[in-house]
Amino acid sequence: MLGYFLQIRQYQKTVKTWLGKGILSMGQRRGLFTPGEILILIYNPEDDLVISVQSMRGLSVFAHFREKPEYRSLSLEELRQRGIVEDRRDLRFWRLLFSYEPGTPTRWKGALIQAVEGVEDHLRNRAKMAAAAHQADLQHPAPQTQDHSMEEGNAG
Repeated sequence: MLGYFLQIRQYQKTVKTWLGKGILSMGQRRGLFTPGEILILIYNPEDDLVISVQSMRGLSVFAHFREKPEYRSLSLEELRQRGIVEDRRDLRFWRLLFSYEPGTPTRWKGALIQAVEGVEDHLRNRAKMAAAAHQADLQHPAPQTQDHSMEEGNAG
């Protein structure tokens, strides 16, 4: 029970550190007889660059998040390609049975590819909301105010 509490505190501390610095997405891979992994991805959509990738990996409840500097400053597409490579390596047994598909349930995917797909979902939802807001503005334009400075009594 204490180990679980320590991991939750570590997770909350790491998320709090990165909150508001970009799009934050998470992925996890549970291991049966291998170490599991929790991964936090922070992405800057304006520059299309990964700000940071933090990974907690291991069997011990005393594991801590560690920076993965090899992923910093990659584009989302480059990170996706690396995620697919990691997915094939970490889940090679499942990849013999099932090929990787973006729509497959997350429990059959590696932590990095889950985090990348989370960012992509966020960007898709943001684009849908912007399009819906634009469509609403076109259908219901804001009322225009009239300039009363030239009406009687105000003109020079």
